[in-house]
Amino acid sequence: MHKVLLFPIAMLLRLLVLYWSLAWGEVAGKSVVEPVRYNLTILTHLAGGGAQHRYEGIVSIDLAVKKATRKFHLRAFDMKLFLHKTWLVRWASGKRINVIAMKRKPISNRRVLLIVKDNLHAGEAYTLHMFFTGELNSSQRNGYFSGHYDRTPQVFYALTRLEPDYAHTVFPCFDLAKFRTPFNVTLVHHERFVALSNMPAIRETPHAEMADFVWTTFMQTPPMATYQVMWALHQLDKVATGLTASGEMVNVWARPKMKEKLAQVANLTPSLLSSFESLFGYPLRRDPDWGGKWDHLVLPDYTEVDSGKGLLVYGEDEVVDSRLQDMLAEQLARQWLGVMVATSDLDKLYVRDGINYYLAFQLAAMQNKTGHNMTHLLESRLEVMSYDSLPETKALSSNVKSQSPSNKMFRKHKIALITHMLKAAFGDKIFLEGLRGFFESYANTSASVDQLLEEWQRAARRRYQLPVAVALSTLMDTWLRQPGYPMLTVLRDDLNDKVTITQNRYQQNDMDVYSKDCWWLPVMYITESQKLAQVEWMGCQNKNKKDELTLTKVVHSNEWLLLNVDAAVPVRVLYDLHGWRLIADALVTQFTQIPELSRAQLVDDALGMAWVGQMHYNTTLNVIKYLANETSVLVWETALIHLEKLQSVMKMSTGYRVFKYEVKECLADAQEKFKAAMGQKSISSIPEGVQEMVLCKGIRHGVEDDWLMVRNMFFEAKEEEEKAILLNSLSCTTEYWAMQKLFRWSLDRNKVPKALTLGLLAALMRTYLGYYMGHQFLTDNIGEILSRFSSNELKSILKPFVNAVTSKEELATLKSLLQKKLPSSMTSSINSMLDPATKRIIWRKFLYFDLLNAIRNNVQ
Repeated sequence: MHKVLLFPIAMLLRLLVLYWSLAWGEVAGKSVVEPVRYNLTILTHLAGGGAQHRYEGIVSIDLAVKKATRKFHLRAFDMKLFLHKTWLVRWASGKRINVIAMKRKPISNRRVLLIVKDNLHAGEAYTLHMFFTGELNSSQRNGYFSGHYDRTPQVFYALTRLEPDYAHTVFPCFDLAKFRTPFNVTLVHHERFVALSNMPAIRETPHAEMADFVWTTFMQTPPMATYQVMWALHQLDKVATGLTASGEMVNVWARPKMKEKLAQVANLTPSLLSSFESLFGYPLRRDPDWGGKWDHLVLPDYTEVDSGKGLLVYGEDEVVDSRLQDMLAEQLARQWLGVMVATSDLDKLYVRDGINYYLAFQLAAMQNKTGHNMTHLLESRLEVMSYDSLPETKALSSNVKSQSPSNKMFRKHKIALITHMLKAAFGDKIFLEGLRGFFESYANTSASVDQLLEEWQRAARRRYQLPVAVALSTLMDTWLRQPGYPMLTVLRDDLNDKVTITQNRYQQNDMDVYSKDCWWLPVMYITESQKLAQVEWMGCQNKNKKDELTLTKVVHSNEWLLLNVDAAVPVRVLYDLHGWRLIADALVTQFTQIPELSRAQLVDDALGMAWVGQMHYNTTLNVIKYLANETSVLVWETALIHLEKLQSVMKMSTGYRVFKYEVKECLADAQEKFKAAMGQKSISSIPEGVQEMVLCKGIRHGVEDDWLMVRNMFFEAKEEEEKAILLNSLSCTTEYWAMQKLFRWSLDRNKVPKALTLGLLAALMRTYLGYYMGHQFLTDNIGEILSRFSSNELKSILKPFVNAVTSKEELATLKSLLQKKLPSSMTSSINSMLDPATKRIIWRKFLYFDLLNAIRNNVQ
């Protein structure tokens, strides 16, 4: 009986779907009308009066009718529409055609059905005119929103942020990424504001009926998707100007006090654009219709970064010397992958952003900043692999709507690592050849991520670098649709001359060897006698169990075998004991025979897997004992991340005496470099990468005058990176008064910029004295901290205090304080915030003595 009923119900559902599709002018996914051009006029009220922080507008959309109809739909949400102010004009006759009804679609009221009086003829053109009004959104940073800075008086601005799909919340439109049309934008605004958009302004004329208001009309854009349209109203000054190689104007708008910091932006923009054209081998359009200008809008108290055709918007906090060029490079890369070729699959915009982030690395490498490039990659790798190994992490594809800065950054960094994996497997030439093919095939259109992957796949197969069995779209899905990353287990069978490699998802807690999680990835390996990297592919062809990769006759029994050369793939590698021993012996004998980034991964894997109990500390210490000879700053920075975590747990224990070690020669060298720096009143004589370490040792073993000297250098320093090094080194003091002063400074914006607060607190809490003083500082100042920082910032600010917890009693005290003081919106996340402290306590209970015994065994 149930089976008999199922068929009519299924048929009924299909009929209902068909009915609604026909009723709403949808036929098999095809549009009955399509936009050809938008003429958009927006009147914004920001300067007082009854309509303050509101806007009104009229949009005239030229339409091409694909199928005769009297009804079609578009999208409009969170605005008022007016039936009597909505009509069409037929191009062929000039006849006005009234819209007789407007209906919201059931369930999703973002779609509006328009029913017209007369039939629209197939193959003809019409213009739809619609008047609308809306509120300037100030609580969210999307759509069309207003903001302000300063207090007496408040200075207002208005700005659009339409990506990924917010255009229909600002003006009625056909908000599909596949439609790319020209836009004619006109802004009506108070004369005190400067109006900017994607294109240059071609005229500004006074409003005949509104006193002190003007019309700013912009040049017509090239074909663009609706989410790419940008405009802004602001009251900032033009603090810098420049010209690109092809004569396009570069304008930088900011507060006058930012002039010195932003002077380089006008020069960097042309340089970066030229460098990208050389890297891609594909220039941007230069014809008159493309428009020629680049506006940088630098807003106070603004935390987002956005860019589109001809306009970049970012906050003053982004203007940090150490990362300004990287941020600009990332945004300018979007002129190719994002503007010239728009993204058609909006749910994968995060993939585009991650690729652009990676392309900014490549530009740095091309400009002879290979070390800079490697540092960025390693930092991204360490951050991603730490966070992505937590059990609660989600797949990238399931979390695309999250707008929290931490989630957005995580997605971007992980995609950059996946992109690097492909480039490492194929080589630079194929990687760039695929990019060029993508630009050539899809320039000035909208394309999907899969189409970019197809271009890379085609280029790789032409040069026999990708087996037919490996499809890049399938490979990418395994990285996007499941959380985490794999651990490769390497088992050597020297008797039968073979190596077996298996994969499981790596998790900090409770590794599940029966998990069905599986990834497609390249396995790149070298041996002691074969230093040219070989590439094999492993994946998920077998539905019942994961593939095993078996290598035969690739390594002699007395030779080391190294997987994942140059840390090319975001994986951990667990060798058997024989494999670890051969690698450890090679590092002691001559560590440079193993590539630098591979050494960083070996150190990271050995210490990381020992921390969660997946390796014995005896094996780990055997691997890292060569570090006394290591000369790479990258490798040492990786090691110090883990060693500082161990120190934070060990420093209050009786075993710290066994754990602590210092190399006398390094101490003496550091003292000499510190003394020279103090004599010169400059840290320029200290090699980059060890400056903070040298200053720290000098202050810890120095006198009060040394601390005061470094303090003065901090106040006089101009570049933020140098200020951070000097400030953090001050925390190495052993004087109570100096430590107390630094804690007070952390909340004093006149002394310490907001961007340096987290680094200072982390440096303070790593010290003995800071550990004892920090918890009382947090208790006494939690109210002020809550008032100064947003919810997202609070999690970062509290992190150093969480990482300093070493016992159950301290954890309970901190948890009680947070439960009492944190706002209700954050109390649900307290346990996840305290999870690192919980892990430290567990480590101390179960692995503390394993480390102590391993240290004793290795120093005998």
